[in-house]
Amino acid sequence: LLLVEDDVKDAERVIQVIHEVSPNISVNRQTVTSETLDYLRQVTQPPQLILFDIGTSLDGVQFIKMMRQIKGLEVVPLVILTGLAKNIIDAHAANIASGYITKPVEVEEFRGLISSLGFVT
Repeated sequence: LLLVEDDVKDAERVIQVIHEVSPNISVNRQTVTSETLDYLRQVTQPPQLILFDIGTSLDGVQFIKMMRQIKGLEVVPLVILTGLAKNIIDAHAANIASGYITKPVEVEEFRGLISSLGFVT
């Protein structure tokens, strides 16, 4: 699982929830930077699921569109993490997300979403 989250406290909370749902899920945390795009271009096996905080300093929708152009990431389920309703609307309008979770992330909401996406824990 790839977590793209700039805020340390938010990332820690998301990772805590992930491990409450399934302690065996491996989480790779990245931030929204060009280095993350470079990293994703070099991975040999794409993540099974991407959690992305769209409320970052860079244009999150544009970043996701660039990520989707990377071979292997075109079809990986991507879930938007946000505390801002406008970002949810923008993400769905751009057809870039498989779903969204509002912050703060709660265990049952996360469990339901990943189950609906068929993510095996």
